[in-house]
Amino acid sequence: MNLNQLYEMMEANMGEQPWLRPGTPWAENAWEIIWGAILVQNTNWRNVEPALTNLKTATNGTFAPAQLREIEPTGPDVSHQAQWVL
Repeated sequence: MNLNQLYEMMEANMGEQPWLRPGTPWAENAWEIIWGAILVQNTNWRNVEPALTNLKTATNGTFAPAQLREIEPTGPDVSHQAQWVL
């Protein structure tokens, strides 16, 4: 089974999941989907939305890993977390 077949099987069983498609408000490109999926593992979506907005602004909408590595972490006790993720 390839990835497209898996997606089609999941869509047939669970219905359309528009948030998985690039071009939706929180999935404008593949990197945004990937980072959203990573971030939501340790928090809820209410916290992920502003984080994605901040990352989008900081990377001019690309979410490219090279640009993300250039971002200086802010806030309490985040430098070790940022290094782990990036």
